Amino acid sequence: MMRNIVTRARQSGFWLILALPGLTPMAWVVGQHYSIGLWAALIPLLLLFGVLPLADKLTGRYTGPHDQAATDITMTLLPIAAALLHIVGSLWVIAQIVALAPNPLLAALIWAVPIGDISGILTINISHELVHRRRKWQRIIGGGLLATVCYGTFKIEHVRWHHIWVATPEDPSTARKGESFYRFLPRAILGNTRHAWRIQQQRNRGRGPVAAVLHHEVLWLSLLSLVFAASLFAVWGLPGLLVFLLQSVFAVTLLEMINYIEHYGLVRRRMANGRWAPVAADHSWNSDYWLSNMLLLNLQRHSDHHIHAGKDFTALDSLSDAPQLPAGYAALVYVVLLPPLWRRIIHPRLPVQPGRQTGQ
Repeated sequence: MMRNIVTRARQSGFWLILALPGLTPMAWVVGQHYSIGLWAALIPLLLLFGVLPLADKLTGRYTGPHDQAATDITMTLLPIAAALLHIVGSLWVIAQIVALAPNPLLAALIWAVPIGDISGILTINISHELVHRRRKWQRIIGGGLLATVCYGTFKIEHVRWHHIWVATPEDPSTARKGESFYRFLPRAILGNTRHAWRIQQQRNRGRGPVAAVLHHEVLWLSLLSLVFAASLFAVWGLPGLLVFLLQSVFAVTLLEMINYIEHYGLVRRRMANGRWAPVAADHSWNSDYWLSNMLLLNLQRHSDHHIHAGKDFTALDSLSDAPQLPAGYAALVYVVLLPPLWRRIIHPRLPVQPGRQTGQ
């Protein structure tokens, strides 16, 4: 019986994601109750990047299937609810900062860090899941969530560029072997933005000026970010605006850390006809640690996502022929900040670099 309970939990543990939105409000309450002030902002960071990697090791890996009877509640409503709860909780913390903090601007600077990291884990990851969905309303919500971290360009670039050119020199979100994160980050953000605007211009060819504006997703998502920024400034002044902008910076940086990890050093084979070989399992790094996969909606089963981008997260498979990371993302995101250590850990695990392939 106990084995059945454990198996069921491993198959259906995605509800654990609902714990993430409460981390920052909980930390604020603890800080106020125990009078530890700004030090309380460290609590979510210690849990996410200290406790979670240890818990990953304790709960171990899981390569099996997930609950295939998952309903829309799990696949759609659960992620959206988690993202909305995080937004509400973040707004509550901003209100507390303005009302109670002795120095609201300093508090805004400090609390933007955990808020932004959870935005990267929740808001961006959930939007990533939604922008791949077939239903338009889900893709619209995904774009709106990206606007809350000022990265609406990701909605266009990720689907229409990254998934096409991944593991090639054409993709700014694929880190080259030997490239440090510090070189990768500006290239990834600038490339994402440039490609999104270029793709949108191509999509608008043949449309009149009014239709081009009405259908310009990048423009409207950028304007939506401005609306969010103006709204927080109007309600909470400079502290509100500061939290919004800084949490966006931290969220996007965490996203690009994960992008760096997901495809570092992996290259698709150039075929004799000059085209790149189809995307395969060995073009994305994978991690099968169960707990972090529950919290990240199976994002670490990344190879199957790139081979079958339309798959819901509950259906993603663990592919044995994919290159495997030694730990989950939570343990590795800060290792990338130490390039010599990162190379020492990852380079021995890199697949053999491909040469030119004959055939079509």
